[in-house]
Amino acid sequence: PICPIHLGHSSQLLLAVVQGCSSSMAGGPKLGVFVGCAKDVTCPGDNVTYEVTLQDKTRCSLECIPELSYFKGGMPPWRCEGNYEVEDDELVVEITKQDVTGPRRDSDIKLDIVSSGELMFRKAKLKWVRAPPLEEGANPLKQKQEMLAQQEAEAARQQQEIESKREELEAERKKADEAAKAEKEEIEKLRDELRRQREEQDAQARQAEEERRRLEQEAEQRRAELEQQREELRALEREREELAARKLEEQRRQQEEQEKQAQDVLEERERLAAETEAQQKELQRQREELKALEQQRHEAAERSAEEQKRLREEQELEKAKAAEERARLAAEAEQQQSELEIRRQELKAVEAAREEARLQKEEEDRRFAEQRKKEAEEAELHRQQLKAEAEEQLEELTKRREELRAIEVEREEALRKKLEEQQRLREEQEAEAARAAEERAKQQSEAEQQQAELERKRAE
Repeated sequence: PICPIHLGHSSQLLLAVVQGCSSSMAGGPKLGVFVGCAKDVTCPGDNVTYEVTLQDKTRCSLECIPELSYFKGGMPPWRCEGNYEVEDDELVVEITKQDVTGPRRDSDIKLDIVSSGELMFRKAKLKWVRAPPLEEGANPLKQKQEMLAQQEAEAARQQQEIESKREELEAERKKADEAAKAEKEEIEKLRDELRRQREEQDAQARQAEEERRRLEQEAEQRRAELEQQREELRALEREREELAARKLEEQRRQQEEQEKQAQDVLEERERLAAETEAQQKELQRQREELKALEQQRHEAAERSAEEQKRLREEQELEKAKAAEERARLAAEAEQQQSELEIRRQELKAVEAAREEARLQKEEEDRRFAEQRKKEAEEAELHRQQLKAEAEEQLEELTKRREELRAIEVEREEALRKKLEEQQRLREEQEAEAARAAEERAKQQSEAEQQQAELERKRAE
């Protein structure tokens, strides 16, 4: 089964593998001949074959074999010898024997060690192809035995390194399992925390919804109260209109009575004027009669003296009565005029009171309308504030849900990458172990072949 590995542990595991590879290369490449080819070195078609021969643990030779001749544009061939040392991932060669061309004596040439069977020289990859050639006068059996011992030591060292790597990988796997378990517990905790936060958010959303419903109910109740107040105001306004209509009707009736009284006064004045005119006519007639009597008196002065005196007294009495009657009528007319003036003042006072009541009513209506408008604006502002707060809370809850989803997706992605990285590292380790096993089997096969050849030679 594939167990998840934490990113930190995977990086440590990769570092351990790299260090293991470096330590395996620190022992140096195996002895033998390494051959590689470089394409188009100085010009197109100038292909060069490099051959590096590691004779023993200190001595080596380097040879450059171009495909084109020097006269056709190729590099000049050269061969040099020297002593080498392994420094970290490099093979440093100190030239001790130079050629006509090529590296000079006492100069250093560096080759990169890719693996025990591969070298890198001037961007050309050199691969191990065969064992080093036998030196002249050397004992081939001894050289083979030394090579075989070196290969067995190298194989034992590689086997030991593989075992140590396996133990390290096992320890890392255990650590990774523990880290995965801890991370799984942490993920469970995070999921519980997310669940708790979601429940809290849902509770807050429900509370906000209940608060919104309560506010809507309060607003509806407030609107009902305002509607009731409007109805009461309409009733008061109707009562005021009815009262004003009654007042107007009373005033109209009083005005009609006053006009009727004025008409009666005018009719009385006309009657008095007619009576006065009749009296004037009567007086004129009496004057004419007096004139006739005066003429008769001239004719019968003595006979009518007493009669004339009596008539004069009657006339004076009539005049006094007429004057008294005129004075009485004039006083009555003046009294009626003063009464009419008083009625006019009262009508003006009633009209002023009605106008003042109308202005007061308009002022009260204006104040009430402003109050209703202000209350409606305050209620609308409060409703908008509550709506904005509810929207902000909803937006905040949505944002937090998205952040939590992003965190969960990121953690799942990180876990998936960890699994892929662990799988890749496991495959690389298995491939490395397979390559090491193949290399070990190959070396063992070569050793067996060499041993068989030695046995054959001994038998010969």
